[in-house]
Amino acid sequence: MSSTRRIADIQVLRGIAVLAVVAHHFLTGNLLPWSPLLLTHIQHGFGGDAGVDLFLVISGYVIARQLLPQLDQGEGFPVIRQFWYRRMQRLWPAAWSWLLLSLAGTYLYNRSGAWGSVHAAWMSALAALFQVADIRFAHCFGRYECGAATVYWSLSLEEQFYLILPWALLWVRPRWRLPVLFALILAQLFAHLLYVWAPYRSLGLICGVTLAVIDRIWPLRERAATWSRKALLGVFLILQLPFWAMLAPHWGVHGPLSYNLEALLGTGIVLCAIVLQDGLLNLPGGRWLAWVGDRSYSLYLCHFSVFWVVRESIFRYLPQVTPTSPYAAAYLLAFPLMLLVAHISWVVFERWPLRRWRHEENPVWQFSAAE
Repeated sequence: MSSTRRIADIQVLRGIAVLAVVAHHFLTGNLLPWSPLLLTHIQHGFGGDAGVDLFLVISGYVIARQLLPQLDQGEGFPVIRQFWYRRMQRLWPAAWSWLLLSLAGTYLYNRSGAWGSVHAAWMSALAALFQVADIRFAHCFGRYECGAATVYWSLSLEEQFYLILPWALLWVRPRWRLPVLFALILAQLFAHLLYVWAPYRSLGLICGVTLAVIDRIWPLRERAATWSRKALLGVFLILQLPFWAMLAPHWGVHGPLSYNLEALLGTGIVLCAIVLQDGLLNLPGGRWLAWVGDRSYSLYLCHFSVFWVVRESIFRYLPQVTPTSPYAAAYLLAFPLMLLVAHISWVVFERWPLRRWRHEENPVWQFSAAE
């Protein structure tokens, strides 16, 4: 199987992950100005933040899967330069467009204060611009206002990863890659016991790269028999309960330990998706989740802004809304609006720039468009 062939089930997982993150942010009070008792109970047993770690495992796998064949051909720095250029083309148009839009919202549509303060918005925007939003988020979370560009922390983490990964894969000999990766996984797993917590949830990325290296040595999809695919579908379904409950307060698992456990369970879920050969896509709702997965990057970037636009609009035009008001359901308009905005963003900020650059005489397009 070609190393650049798109795996549809990966898009299904992206759809699941981004919807879980959106649900987590909804349940933690970013849309509603109050906390209904029912939502409090749901939040108590749901850890949608685990979707971030699932995203990171997917990113590590997809990016390393594309890079390894090119680097192993001995092309070296030209491949790395092309890879960086391609990442900029893929990520920056949507990222900087939504960064500007969030700043505009903070200035122009913020009578209720839903977008936060202008100062925090600028600080978070500068951190995102200089790719250190993850470091700022680790410092501000639970201490002071993080700002409108808070979601950019994970993008900064991935950008740092993109700078380091190609050199690491190039410098480490192929036979040493797995031992080095396993050592990094062990180091990350035990870091919390030493009271070391950096602002990097890097285990998911490392596990994703490890899956790609294993897949390069021993192609997982080609070796899996039909019976094993069916068994893995069962494993995938069984893994869901502990994965999405990992951050639930009653588990008593928080911080780096929970992130590490989420990354390991997420690795098992991604492994199932690699081997199943469209088994998830063919489940009920699988194609809709793949559609969401295609737009997951735009949905992740825009969902806070849509939340705040809805909240500000209700504050201005439905001031009588209370938890018992018949108009309270108006907040639910955020979800279809979010999907519509994400689709528009995907077309305008993702597909259109890529189509334009694809016609250039640029060898960067030897990399797959599957992301």
